[in-house]
Amino acid sequence: MSVPAPARAPHGVALPRLALMHLERIADDPDPRAVVIGSAGSGKTAALRLLRGLLEEAGRAVMLALPGGDDVQTAPGDVLLVDDAHLWPPAALDRLAARVRDTQAATVVACRPWPSTPALRDVLALLEGAHPPVMLGQLSATDLAHAADAVAPACIDDLLARTGRITWLAREALAAHDADACAGGLDHAHVDDALQELIAHRLASLPAPVHDGVEHAALRDDGAEPAVLSDEIADAGHAAGLLQRNGRPAPVVAAAIRATAPAERVALFLTSPTGAAGARGAEPAAIALGLARAQWARGDLDGTGSALDAPALRADDAARAAGAGLAASLWAARGLMREAHAAAGPETADAAITGFAVGRPIAEPSTAAPGQTTREVALRLLCDGLRSPDLSGLADLVLSSELYTASGAEGAVPELPAVVAAAAAVHAGDLAIATAVLDAALRGGHGGEWAQPRLLLWRAWVDLQRQLPHEAESHLAAALGGHLPLAPREGLLRDALRIGLARRYGDASDLASAWAGAQESLLRVRIDLFGILPLTEFAVAAARVGDVDRVRPHLSDALAILAGLGSPPLWAPHLHWAGIQQGILDNRPAALRPHAQALLAAAAHSPVAAIMAHAGRVWTAVLSGDVDAEAIEAAALDLAGIGLAWDAARLAGHGAGRTDDRRAISRLLACARQLHPPQQIAPATAAASPATTLSMREREVAVLVVQGMTYAEIGEAIFISPRTAEHHIARIRRRLGATSRSDLIAKLRLAMAEPPASDEHEGAFPLDLAHERGVATDAVEATSIYRRNRVQPRSTA
Repeated sequence: MSVPAPARAPHGVALPRLALMHLERIADDPDPRAVVIGSAGSGKTAALRLLRGLLEEAGRAVMLALPGGDDVQTAPGDVLLVDDAHLWPPAALDRLAARVRDTQAATVVACRPWPSTPALRDVLALLEGAHPPVMLGQLSATDLAHAADAVAPACIDDLLARTGRITWLAREALAAHDADACAGGLDHAHVDDALQELIAHRLASLPAPVHDGVEHAALRDDGAEPAVLSDEIADAGHAAGLLQRNGRPAPVVAAAIRATAPAERVALFLTSPTGAAGARGAEPAAIALGLARAQWARGDLDGTGSALDAPALRADDAARAAGAGLAASLWAARGLMREAHAAAGPETADAAITGFAVGRPIAEPSTAAPGQTTREVALRLLCDGLRSPDLSGLADLVLSSELYTASGAEGAVPELPAVVAAAAAVHAGDLAIATAVLDAALRGGHGGEWAQPRLLLWRAWVDLQRQLPHEAESHLAAALGGHLPLAPREGLLRDALRIGLARRYGDASDLASAWAGAQESLLRVRIDLFGILPLTEFAVAAARVGDVDRVRPHLSDALAILAGLGSPPLWAPHLHWAGIQQGILDNRPAALRPHAQALLAAAAHSPVAAIMAHAGRVWTAVLSGDVDAEAIEAAALDLAGIGLAWDAARLAGHGAGRTDDRRAISRLLACARQLHPPQQIAPATAAASPATTLSMREREVAVLVVQGMTYAEIGEAIFISPRTAEHHIARIRRRLGATSRSDLIAKLRLAMAEPPASDEHEGAFPLDLAHERGVATDAVEATSIYRRNRVQPRSTA
């Protein structure tokens, strides 16, 4: 019996490796005497079944005794296996104790750690001298992986974290795990949903005092101090497989109870003698505050607001001050940061953060008090990082995010340190740091369960900037797939993502649909500093769909916030770049002057602003018909390096479309393809268009056909032979059902959503970002310049 322990466990049975080793040693003993202890669902019966198999393989006779214990007599040398001894009546346990007093009586007893009666304790004490107890109930990653079929290690780690390593929960989570739904992004909301009813059923089966105690622990598990349970209740909850040994519920248990407990039950519980406040004789104000915290943990903003508006709480100065942070977080989640700042109270980190978000600089810090908690240090570093106007503050913001995760804080906060750090990294043009910050936050449970949708949405935003549309869609779906509803500010970010995906990877109808669905989110929030990046997407898309007036008030608010902060070089350039792009698309040269000047002023202090200003000059030259392929390529690569690869590809594409130099065209189109690989997404509401029937190579050929290139020119441009180009065009004709050259070009223009008028609208005038030549040419003259510099149709393809 020297086979490695994991090989002894039947496939699909998750037992701890150490327990398996002990079971082998027990089976090797001539007179096996031992105890197997584990909570509900930990695998006690499976362990006894495994031990029985080992013993029978060795030729031993085995008898299994179930609850009741009417007959525990065995022949000499036989092994008695006792299951669920905690359910045996006292008389049966007395008979069992009489048996095990004989040190030659081979007996193995399995039971839960609770309830423990004197008779059962006597039996266990007599057996534990022969072998250490076989302890079940907690699994390691190796234990769970043995029962899994090719589940990614990262998924196993996350499932164990969600289930608190409790055996039955981990086993059920593994069974519910869907690799397709997860998509490699640790999106396990579907697992939480699958376990919700199982947990609720098990909770309902418990005696009332234990039920209330476990529910109490779950409702109090909101980042504040954990619930204080009696030893008996904590032991009973642990034995039932719902509480960890320290009395805290597994995260998935806490989430399930918060999601399934009726609101009136929550309120009744909190005000009862056994509740979080009632047990300490708290006043009604304290009870209302406890209810508000519970509602926040459930994602119920309206319920949180109602509790905070309770007359008893509003009339109690101390309770109202204690709830100021929660009130500030509530208003911030609603997308009303000014109200959040008013609610935060004076001289707090919440007040500093919310004030900065609406344009009020953070004052110099006072001397730090001794004995600060990890959470307090994290928030102080967050304020320090925000106080720095340039890149020098990014390190403090990243450290703040790490410490906030390490603190385990799950209570309300107006803005998550990880979101602030990631947004700052995107503003600084460092998408790698933004990715690392958000990934670490998601792995570490940064902010608790309520924070996960916001973190996932920001992760999707970074994916969008990194030209990873499918990953962006995956993280977006994960954020929307949880059981917590999205707050209004998350709704704005969700819609910005949908617009961004449609603008970059869809067609005109996709963008129009996404824009139509985003109108409500713009009406429900007021922009603050941390919402500038989503606003930039709205600003550019508004120009594309001809609805600039809808976002103009939000742009004005954002500019006012930046002005109040002194136009910090870290936070301001992206908004000004979006203003320039909007002006180009909207054909309004005069609107560009303040944005161009702001970029030039910030260039000395911000590498990002310097790159944007230089790229603007190059774009100006391109739109004027002066195409320098080397300069365009260099500027485009610089833009891509600060997270603006989509804009960089557009710049290269504009250059290719405004020269008749075939080598320049080839070079710039290759650059555009490199910076923005031609990927397609399939919006659920979008019908298949003719363009979706073309392969990627055929789409490239189609663009050149529309430009009027010959077979030879197409081949030279994309490095294929003229004969291959001819074959591609023939297939395109057949797929689109084109009957002539003019019909082919007309259908291609429709399929590619690139009619000439749209080209003339997007960047139809030359722009001098440096304003060295004064105000830009008016639209009429610029359009004629643009048309003169377009590639003219040559011989037909």
